[in-house]
Amino acid sequence: MYTPPSRPQQFLRWFCNPDLLSEIEGDLQELFGRWVKEHGIRKARWLYTWQVLTFSGPLPSKKKDQTIIG
Repeated sequence: MYTPPSRPQQFLRWFCNPDLLSEIEGDLQELFGRWVKEHGIRKARWLYTWQVLTFSGPLPSKKKDQTIIG
């Protein structure tokens, strides 16, 4: 079984509100598994990275007083 790329995963764990992290990581893990089957590992890793980067904008951040940006 393939695993998501570690750097985006580390960024998500650093940036994301700990109360939401488990749910978001689970959703991304499911998507990653689907992407591997549909597009292959290389594109799946790219899509995972892209999702982490796009999710980081509106997510509650532990770095920004636990508020939602948006």
